[in-house]
Amino acid sequence: MAITRLKNGSIAVDKEQKSAGRNVYLCYKRVCVEKAQRRKGKNGLQHGLKMPIAQEIWDTIKKMTNNQ
Repeated sequence: MAITRLKNGSIAVDKEQKSAGRNVYLCYKRVCVEKAQRRKGKNGLQHGLKMPIAQEIWDTIKKMTNNQ
């Protein structure tokens, strides 16, 4: 899945990976998402998007995982 910072400054979760904007990519495993949420610094999603990610976005991302 792609997490995209759109031109208007909002963040979208794009299952089809076709949104235009600044993208970071995650696999659909819950363990990958949880690891990404804990990661800070240059390897973190917030760094990749160049903006903070609200908890509600993380919740949406977790709902899209396959619980592996």
